[in-house]
Amino acid sequence: MTQDKVNKLELINFIWDPMNEKWLKGYEELKEYFKKHQTSLIPLRYKAPSGYALGEWVAKQRVSKKNKNLSQERISKLNNLQMVWDPKDAEWDEKYKALIKYYEKYQTTLVPKRTKTADGINLGSWVQNQRQSKRNNKLSSNKIKKLNELGFKWKHDEF
Repeated sequence: MTQDKVNKLELINFIWDPMNEKWLKGYEELKEYFKKHQTSLIPLRYKAPSGYALGEWVAKQRVSKKNKNLSQERISKLNNLQMVWDPKDAEWDEKYKALIKYYEKYQTTLVPKRTKTADGINLGSWVQNQRQSKRNNKLSSNKIKKLNELGFKWKHDEF
């Protein structure tokens, strides 16, 4: 293609790499969301004010990274926006932090079942779920370690 043709296409904003443009659109939407909310933890069904399906785009980035189909450059760009690569771990960490606050206030990890935090976390249920997950071998050793560091009570005879 001649330089003259390239120049003419450039004048009409010809898109040379549509896949990259599509990715950049999602990234720009995420930057706007992050600027407003200070998080990149976005619900799957969330649509940006522009109508862009940002929640789905973010989920696709997680899958691409997991499948090793996301470039290091893109990973870095997303990390600069504090990308949450594993929403389940992020949710666990949030609830763990709530348990730390509870412990600091009451000096115990024995949380009554119906206890909710001021921001709506069902902390009592979450604590019970951790015990059950450990019994069923579904709680990672890292999470068990973190809970043990708080003096977490795993069985009723420890109460």
